[in-house]
Amino acid sequence: MAHPGRGYILALPATEEPNTVLAMILQTLLDHEVSFCLEPKGDAGFSTMLTETTGSRLSSTDRADYIVITDGAGPDVIRKAKKGTLAFPDSNATLIFCVDDDLERPNVKLSGPGIPDASPCQPTLGGLTDGVYRALRAANAAFPLGLDCMVVTPTGRVMCIPRSSTIEMGGN
Repeated sequence: MAHPGRGYILALPATEEPNTVLAMILQTLLDHEVSFCLEPKGDAGFSTMLTETTGSRLSSTDRADYIVITDGAGPDVIRKAKKGTLAFPDSNATLIFCVDDDLERPNVKLSGPGIPDASPCQPTLGGLTDGVYRALRAANAAFPLGLDCMVVTPTGRVMCIPRSSTIEMGGN
C-alpha cells in the first residue's frame, strides 16, 4: 500500500494448484478479528479452508472486512462494500481482485501519497476494467472514507491501490 500502482512479485513456492497464491495471501491477512466474503459466492471448500486455517468468519458483502473478487463483478461489489465512517475510517473493506497476468491495462493514472514526484503513474498490472476503476474512484471520493484495493495474479504478482490514491480516467 506504500507504493500505489507499483507491481511486486511475491516469492512463493511453485505450485500447479489453483488458488494457492490467493490462499497464501489470505492466510496472511485474515485472523479471528476480521471477516471475509468471496464474490461470486461459490467455492464452499475454499471458504471452509480459510475459516478453519485463519479463524476468520464468512460474512456478507456489505459487512466483510476483506472481499475477494474473482470474476470481474467488481462495480456492484464496490457499491455494496463498507467504506468506513468518519469516526472510524479504517473500518472500511479491503478488496482483493484476482486477475489473469496478461490482461491489458486501461487508460488510468494514479496520484497521491506514495507516488513519487507528484506525477500521476499508470498501474503496473492489468485486469481491472474501466468500470471497476470508475466505481473505485466514486467510492474513494470522500477520503478518508473509501476502499483499499489489492490486485493479485495466480503467479504471485501483486499491486495495491489505497483509498488515499486519486484515480484519473483517460485524461480527467
